[in-house]
Amino acid sequence: MGSELAGWFSRRLGDHAADGDPIIVLAEQIPLQVVELIRELAFLRRKHPGATPIAPPQDGRPDTVFVQSVDDFDRWQAGLDDQRWLPQVSAELQRLAARYKNTFERPADFATLWKLCEASQSRLFTKKGLQLRPYAEVAESFGAYREETASDAELHHYQAVSGAWEQLIGHIASRLVCELSSSLDQLLDSYQRRKRAAAVLDFDDLLLHVRTLVRDHEEVRRAIGHRYKYLLVDEFQDTDRLQIEILFSIGATSDRAQHWQDSRLRPGSLFLVGDPKQAIYRFRGADIEAYELSRRLVLAQEWGDVIEVTANFRSQQPIIRHVNNCFEVVFTKGSQPRYVALAPTLPDTPIRCPASRGSQSMSKPRGGSMRRCFARQRQSALPISVRV
Repeated sequence: MGSELAGWFSRRLGDHAADGDPIIVLAEQIPLQVVELIRELAFLRRKHPGATPIAPPQDGRPDTVFVQSVDDFDRWQAGLDDQRWLPQVSAELQRLAARYKNTFERPADFATLWKLCEASQSRLFTKKGLQLRPYAEVAESFGAYREETASDAELHHYQAVSGAWEQLIGHIASRLVCELSSSLDQLLDSYQRRKRAAAVLDFDDLLLHVRTLVRDHEEVRRAIGHRYKYLLVDEFQDTDRLQIEILFSIGATSDRAQHWQDSRLRPGSLFLVGDPKQAIYRFRGADIEAYELSRRLVLAQEWGDVIEVTANFRSQQPIIRHVNNCFEVVFTKGSQPRYVALAPTLPDTPIRCPASRGSQSMSKPRGGSMRRCFARQRQSALPISVRV
């Protein structure tokens, strides 16, 4: 996970930072990437307001471990009779180790950490940034034949280097996340102070305060549940996790569980309508994972049920069949809502298109004939345009 996070940093913040203060470089060369990075971190903090990054140990020395593993690799390959391409691989690893040697001998600031996330030009790395390639690919890039197989000793020593490298990059990435999160905390604290000084609340504040009421004050939760016995929510796909917690807390029985996910709902207390394929309002916190969680929680209830609306009243069967074939493949991929096939309700009645009489070619109808065609289509209750 650490190497993925570091690769995410290098891809989003750029792989071509020049010498000097990286903050200045970012502001001048790639401001959009920086904005996107902070935006994604802000979304994460909005989804989990109390979340904080796990700081790596301050006395950790993954740089020393990596340098030592590279030295072990070099000493091992130097004692072989048939070295083949191994000296070249070792030399490349030595250059990489020299760059990160004594990196954490003293506390590193953000600028130093940022420079360490630059992906150097090396045959050791994949195209995804700071990820070491598998040994077979590295050996081939340095002259090995594709059919050659590596010995157990080669794989063992290279895996030791690769594991130490992942620990090093994971440590750097964790430190970067902590530094950036700390800066974001200062920004959020300043924003909260300004709101308090102006005596105003934004939409997130209202949700947070309501959640606190129904979570921490049992008498308030029961009073709201007694007053609003039935909750009907439309466009539920645009709901975030915070609002879902509020709904399940209000709809829960008097013997509510410790965690809202384990709440036992009152029969008929919660009626939700939504289409996960329309969960597009991320700026409002819409979360497809929260939607799917709610679906599972409803099905887990004694009286819970999910009704899938599949009837289509606009399109005929050939169009519905084509849409099902096309989109079923798309929505079976990761991070996509589960696809439910549509069912047609209209008869397969052919629709006549306007054409000029006495001609083999289709000519563009005049306005009057087009209007008469539309009128006939409305009378026959068949769709003129298709909307799925």
